[in-house]
Amino acid sequence: MTVHLYHDHLLGFIGTQQVVELQRLYVSADSPLRRARSINYRHVIDSLRRKPGALLHYTWQQDLLPNDNYRQLWQELLVQFAPRTAARLMTESLYIAAKLDLETAVATYLEAQLLSGSLTLHSLQKHFLVADSDALPTQVLSQHSLSKYDQLINHDFFTPDSYDDRRRSVSGSALPLLLKELKLSHILLMWQQFEQQAIEQQWSYTQFLLTLCEYEHIQRYQSRVQRFLKEAQFPTPKSLSNFDFPRCPSLSQPTVMQLAQDSSWLQRGDNLLLFGPSGVGKTHLASAIGRHLIELGAKVKFTPATALVQHLQQAKSQLQLHPALLKLDRYDLLILDDIGYVKKSEAETSVLFELIAHRYEVKSLLITSNHPFSSWDQIFSDSTMTVAAVDRLVHHAVILQIHADSFRQQAALHASSSLDQNRTK
Repeated sequence: MTVHLYHDHLLGFIGTQQVVELQRLYVSADSPLRRARSINYRHVIDSLRRKPGALLHYTWQQDLLPNDNYRQLWQELLVQFAPRTAARLMTESLYIAAKLDLETAVATYLEAQLLSGSLTLHSLQKHFLVADSDALPTQVLSQHSLSKYDQLINHDFFTPDSYDDRRRSVSGSALPLLLKELKLSHILLMWQQFEQQAIEQQWSYTQFLLTLCEYEHIQRYQSRVQRFLKEAQFPTPKSLSNFDFPRCPSLSQPTVMQLAQDSSWLQRGDNLLLFGPSGVGKTHLASAIGRHLIELGAKVKFTPATALVQHLQQAKSQLQLHPALLKLDRYDLLILDDIGYVKKSEAETSVLFELIAHRYEVKSLLITSNHPFSSWDQIFSDSTMTVAAVDRLVHHAVILQIHADSFRQQAALHASSSLDQNRTK
């Protein structure tokens, strides 16, 4: 049920159909019921009149009665009558008071009749001209002429076209609300266009529904990929299609493609370690692999190793290292670029080791380095820590070594050579 509140009343709806209208109550500032319950007998008297015996077991019986005068009259009724009869008289009195707005007059009448000992349900109803709820009213029925039904034969109100028009009108108003409620935002934007296409091409219901679902799925996938790419923060858009594998004969292209096209190694918490001198394309490969994995549904984060270490070091100084590591767990793959530039200090290398240990066999790391393992004593301040970190990284890892000349150096030489040739000409 949906409830619409107004300053003096409230309306209850089931769907678009209004089912109830009630007066809105306000409790005064000096009332002891402030910010507590507020009960008005007018809200429940219709249902209570049908089952007056419920008044005897009503939880907030005293709050239901309008004032102290009615509460005293209720006690007098219980003294003079059987409980069920007393409940019937009181609910009928409240019904009359509510419907005729005669709360004070009804109380005065009850008080006088109780004092004289002549109160009955019939006398109460007769005095205020209220029909007995148990009595069936007498009605005179007149039979209408059957000839009126002949109008249905000649009337063209139920043609297929008119039925379709009414059906479209109802669906056209209700469907957008349902799609919005179900968070089918892409179908919400396009369903009318697809509906027109389905009518023109005479699609089946199944084909129409399949087209809508496929469109929603594709749009959600594209939105998710764009959102994940933005969150990954790759330095520049890179792809494996523009990586020059022939210049890196020692690099296994099938292995790289398998890592980029199959995310199962992320599910196992395996690592990928890329080694090679500066300028051979380690960052290019790491970004391209990360991008392909995002298209497979994985969450990836790219960060320079030094930047992440400094962030974790700051978190540790604020006693927030563990929450910071847990926050990184939402990424299936964490790419640490150029780990060799981390300073050899106890503060930095200790948080780096904490990160490696935290993600061990749980979440994957992709690390690029221009230093082989034998030189990692330059990264960690302690040889024991170095061995422990390397041991955890290589336990479940694919290790790729790139032997090639620097792409950047070759590009610079080529540009310089072209400039010299132009000057000679």
